Amino acid sequence: MNWSPLGWTDEGVTLGALRLYGEAPHGARTALVQWRGRVETVPVENGHFAFAAWDATEDEPTGAPPEVRGFKFG
Repeated sequence: MNWSPLGWTDEGVTLGALRLYGEAPHGARTALVQWRGRVETVPVENGHFAFAAWDATEDEPTGAPPEVRGFKFG
């Protein structure tokens, strides 16, 4: 997982791009990534998945990071 700063809100909160990527099991079509209380469906291409959030605060990567909850096959 990586985070890169992109800018600030009017309140001075630093926002950035949060990226989570990795290998998927053979035959997986989508990865299920939990982020901010929702499960996002992320496509698997060439055996890998890549999730990105463009408005993540600098505290979220360590305090409430996205997590892979599983994969869908078929």
